[in-house]
Amino acid sequence: VGEEHCGVDDANMVLLATQALLQRNATLREVNLDLEFEAFMAAPSQSLCLDSFPFVTTGGELRPWLEDVFSSFAPTFALLAVFGSNGRPAGRAILELEKAEHAQEALVTFGNGRCFVCRGKERHVLLRPLRWTETELRS
Repeated sequence: VGEEHCGVDDANMVLLATQALLQRNATLREVNLDLEFEAFMAAPSQSLCLDSFPFVTTGGELRPWLEDVFSSFAPTFALLAVFGSNGRPAGRAILELEKAEHAQEALVTFGNGRCFVCRGKERHVLLRPLRWTETELRS
């Protein structure tokens, strides 16, 4: 594995981790992206999760990119970094928007993800509603 995980490396790690959890009879939570989206649109909050950007990305690199993506409605927002249990960046950030309506518009604008180029590397970045793990981080 190089500096960052990507593509086949990520898929292989997910496969191995899932296999280990199943062998230990762990309870796995299903994530239905369509239901997650519909639930958020029915009862929006001001918080979303940016997911899958490179671990080396800084807020100074994300902010101008997001301002460009959201230029049609120019929301006020804050970014909160998410770190793993090992204290290292998790490739996620919580996006706090000024209004719930802006969060809805941001989610629709982002669609099925956007290409983010950081230090010459491309990543497909997702924007999605917070899940229970990110909600716990905010408490």
